[in-house]
Amino acid sequence: MMATVRTMVERYPQIVVGTVSDQTGTQYLQSPSDLLSDPPLAGMPYVEFAVAIDEVISATSMSVGDRIPVLQEPGFGQDGVTANPRLLQVGGRYLFFLEDWGPYRLRGFGGYAAARFAISEDGRLTANGAECEYGGPSDISGITKEQCEQAKRSADPGQALSPLKGQTLKEAAARIRAAIAEAPLPAPPRPGVPAVTPSPGVVR
Repeated sequence: MMATVRTMVERYPQIVVGTVSDQTGTQYLQSPSDLLSDPPLAGMPYVEFAVAIDEVISATSMSVGDRIPVLQEPGFGQDGVTANPRLLQVGGRYLFFLEDWGPYRLRGFGGYAAARFAISEDGRLTANGAECEYGGPSDISGITKEQCEQAKRSADPGQALSPLKGQTLKEAAARIRAAIAEAPLPAPPRPGVPAVTPSPGVVR
């Protein structure tokens, strides 16, 4: 699903740019076995962040100015023990590819880490590490597979990836919109036709 930009835009209906304003709590994804346990198990924790949308590239249920809940699995560091150092940062600005996680009994939106890109202060996308494996993230960030692999071979891959900057957000957005034009996506609402009702959690 990350092989090309087109497969990414077909997979994720909400493609937006937003700034993380706060870390707001934790939600838990419960599997059927978690629910059947006696007592029920809490499930997998997901950290919840509040994100203010400042640009919409393509979306069916959010607009500029909305404040949405975005969920992220904490995960683990390179040693398999420490917390994931690539958690969303409060105050950070990101390009998000998102889907509604309501069907998973979670309130908010989420997506794979490979479909999320931090934006530098000068408006360029930074590496997320997925460029080593998938063509889609590489085409969006502008970071080549060779650059990514070289960074991951270093003594501290996370530290080596962080400074890598690719193309500008404007260039990435143009590439995404070109892929949307080719992809079999739902048509946008016509004048006079009600838009899709926002998902629970969207604040306007």
